[in-house]
Amino acid sequence: MGRFLLTQMAAVAELEAGLIGERTKNALAAAKKRIARTGQRGRPDIKRLGNPNGARALKGKQVGNAEAVAKLKATATQRAGDLKAIVDDIKRTGVTSVRGIAEELHVRGIRAPRGDTWHPTAVSRLLSRFSL
Repeated sequence: MGRFLLTQMAAVAELEAGLIGERTKNALAAAKKRIARTGQRGRPDIKRLGNPNGARALKGKQVGNAEAVAKLKATATQRAGDLKAIVDDIKRTGVTSVRGIAEELHVRGIRAPRGDTWHPTAVSRLLSRFSL
């Protein structure tokens, strides 16, 4: 009984997704027709289609955060400098893979930058900061 009900619910959800897509396409077509018919893009009662900010809006604001990014980078570089001796000690014991270094940092009780356990990607980024 459970599988049947699940299948029915999935079918209804798929149908609804298709109907939403169809309604959206019809609404956009009607809006385009209205704009083409009136020819007055500047009228306040007619909405322009698309994002008025263009592709920049998709990338995020990216304005005014240069100081914040510089501060984050400086903090990360400082933290990397603090951990360099520990990582060098781990490497001297024969552990050279990023996964192995991550496990050893966890065993030694050293917390990752965001407070959780170390992941190989975080260790890789840490190692790349040593060469900066």
